[in-house]
Amino acid sequence: MLLEKTQQRYRCFCLIFQCFPLHGAYEVFKTSQVELSNTLSIELENTNIHVYAIGPGLVKTETAMNAIEIVDGSMKISTDEFYQMNSRHIIDAESAGVGFALSVLNAKNYHRQEIGTIQV
Repeated sequence: MLLEKTQQRYRCFCLIFQCFPLHGAYEVFKTSQVELSNTLSIELENTNIHVYAIGPGLVKTETAMNAIEIVDGSMKISTDEFYQMNSRHIIDAESAGVGFALSVLNAKNYHRQEIGTIQV
């Protein structure tokens, strides 16, 4: 796949990460994605392929809301309290998608970085 990318006119390799407390195995996997992005960005430095990692942010989806209910119980706060504490960081799925799409269009600006869709 990477060899094929070097032959294309527009080149971008983006890994997506996301972090939540009390999700240890999930966090380890996401951390490894970020580190893979770091490694690939170095290995592909002179190929004109832009490599970066992007976290969608706290996207209010059904899956996320179910996970938040579990986390809330462990943190001894209500779901409403969680949303209130994080209200400035919650985005909808459409905004996350737009942020991701814009990041791909501007991949050259994000090469070798770890960013969030809220930054785009």
